[in-house]
This record gives sequence, C-alpha cells and structure tokens, in this order.
Amino acid sequence: MAVLPDLLHDWILSPLRALAFPPLCPACGRTLADDSPALCPGCQELLEAARLSAEALRRLRFSVRGDDALDDLLVHAYFERNSPLQALIHRLKYQGGVAVGRNLGVQLGGLLARELSGSTCTGLIPVPLHRARLRERGYNQAAVIAEGVRSVLPLPLLDALLVRPRATETQTGLAAAARRRNVAGAFSVRAGAEALVYGGTFLILDDVVTTGATLEACARTLKASGAARCVGGAVALAR
Repeated sequence: MAVLPDLLHDWILSPLRALAFPPLCPACGRTLADDSPALCPGCQELLEAARLSAEALRRLRFSVRGDDALDDLLVHAYFERNSPLQALIHRLKYQGGVAVGRNLGVQLGGLLARELSGSTCTGLIPVPLHRARLRERGYNQAAVIAEGVRSVLPLPLLDALLVRPRATETQTGLAAAARRRNVAGAFSVRAGAEALVYGGTFLILDDVVTTGATLEACARTLKASGAARCVGGAVALAR
C-alpha cells in the first residue's frame, strides 16, 4: 500500500532535487544537461584532442623495447596542466572520485583491447599503495582504474599479488634518476604467490606515467619471481 505514496514522493522530489543539485561536469564544474555524457561537450572535446596519436603511441611503445622490465607500454592521453584530464585525475586521487576513475579505466581498457588484441594475459595488476597511504586515501586509485579496464577486458584482477611494503615519498617533482631510486625495492610479490607469477603475462596499471619508474619497478619485481612478460598501462602520460 505504500508503493503509490513512494512513487508520488519520487515524482515530486526528483525534479526538485535535479534543480537544487544539477549534474556538474567533473572536470570544469559546468552544469550538464540531462542527456549529457560524463563530461561537458567542451571538456570532452579537449580530452579527445589529448589522446596520443597512433604515431606517438608507436614511439612510446618502441621506447621500452629492450628494457629488462617492461615489454610494452600503452597510455591513453597526455597529462597537461590545467586540462580536463588533470582535473579528472586529481578528482580521482584527492576528492574520492571513484566513478570518475572507473570511467577513465573504461577508456584505457578500450585502448588496451585494441592494441593487445589476440594477446594472452594472465591478469591485471594495479600498482599497489603502501598501507599507510591506502588507509589515508581509503582506496587505491590504480585499483579503481583497473576495475574500469576489467569491464572492457575480462581478465582476473590480481590486486593482492603485488604489495608495497616500503613507503616512498611522492614522485612529484623528482627527476628521472631520483624517481628510480625512490621506488627501487619498494615492491614485492606477496608471500606464497610466487607460483602464480611464474610464466605469466601481466598488465600493470597506473594513473599517470612520467618516467615509467614505478611501472618498471613493479615489472622488475614480477620478473624476479619468474613472470614471462610485463605490459604497462596508464591513463595519462606527463609531457
């Protein structure tokens, strides 16, 4: 008997709620129309323009060939200051924007599905956070991105396979050599999981790549336990 009042309640309050709290573009804060996508048209256009071209992606992938850690590297778009992508990633990392992170993961997943078509992968490994940072943030942004990727690439999410027992300072502002020193030895395969790593091919996922030091450190750790191949994937590439 309470169904009709509930329906009337929703019918009356939903429009009022939409007027009081209209959907906003998560990148610039502009009000979105009811039928708008996740971003306003202007930010969506800027985000599309920031995607790596086929030639830029080819050069990026070629740059890691012959590396003893990463076998391949795929990135969705360029990370520019004061850009919609920067706003989205900051929202994900510092403002609890989990839905934004999953959406970015879906876009990265589309790239990975196209470029790795036919490849056999063991699973997805998000770059782990140290437990103190995880406790502070409440979630791992790389794991959120991995959830979005997984909705496109139906691979096992191996988010407990790699751990980060040593806390590191933020990579922001560090030069390339300092970044590599900062994350050297920061990761390890979870005790007892070495057999799952041996002979496997893994997609290691992160939010932003600058020098690739973090992805390389993760890949090097996995290969030390017998991984056959490690591919890095990230939403953004810092220029």
